[in-house]
Amino acid sequence: MKKTVTFILSTNYSGSHYFSLLLGSHSRAAHLGEVANLVRKSNIGRDLGSRVEATKQCYICEDNQKCSLFRDIHKVPLPELYPVLFERAGPDIELLVDASKKVSWAKQFVNQDDFSPQFIHLIRDPRAIVRKWHIQYSSVRQQLRQRRKQLKYRPGRASDILVSEQWTIFLMKWIQSNREITEFIAETGCQGRMVTYRDLVCETRQTLEQLMPWMGLEFEPSQINYWEHEHHGTQKPDYDWIKNSGDAYFDLRWQTELPPIEQQQITADRDVHIYLDEVGLGIGAEGLTRL
Repeated sequence: MKKTVTFILSTNYSGSHYFSLLLGSHSRAAHLGEVANLVRKSNIGRDLGSRVEATKQCYICEDNQKCSLFRDIHKVPLPELYPVLFERAGPDIELLVDASKKVSWAKQFVNQDDFSPQFIHLIRDPRAIVRKWHIQYSSVRQQLRQRRKQLKYRPGRASDILVSEQWTIFLMKWIQSNREITEFIAETGCQGRMVTYRDLVCETRQTLEQLMPWMGLEFEPSQINYWEHEHHGTQKPDYDWIKNSGDAYFDLRWQTELPPIEQQQITADRDVHIYLDEVGLGIGAEGLTRL
């Protein structure tokens, strides 16, 4: 039976690292972090025959050359990347979890002979993501760049995009990004699932109990306490305080930091509801959830 690589696909700030740690805390699984960030970003999307060069280091070892999992990973051709990682992880590991998020990375591994790819679409409430993008894209130059991207993606709505408030541009970006993931998974014909950030954090055990058998493994209660496990791979520098708290952190800062008028308009947005209806999600007081 083939081993499995699960790719978590999402926008930024959707909880992919937390999700990967939960999955990778299974005794027969390994969390890798963002594998695409262990290789040079300029190579993402290039032909699989190209070699890759390391840019990020293992969080535990602090140096990939000292890491039994990622040593000389920059010398491994992309087609051999996950088979090599399986070999290094040991014979007991049946599942690798890659939280690289980007479709441009995952699409390179759709047709594989050495392992079975799975794709999980992790989706977070647009109100939370719009709040984060207000912070990330705070300069006029950054905001204009995001507006130009939407003009390119939606040329038929140029008149609206040119005069829209900035939060509307971010909402368009949220819809575009999540539609891209939905359509990619559908087109691959590979196994795919959708999980919401709200359900993952608030109903963690139930979510994992439903998800793990689909991934070929039975849920283990110790997965919930992911901070008790050692995880190699990438990690955000500011993530330690969450792990050290010994619990899940449900980020609802958008409820107090996003202007109420923006919250209301996002919740009522027609395009948001069209997309959510298509994927079977509802938008509630705490975020997106399965209907």
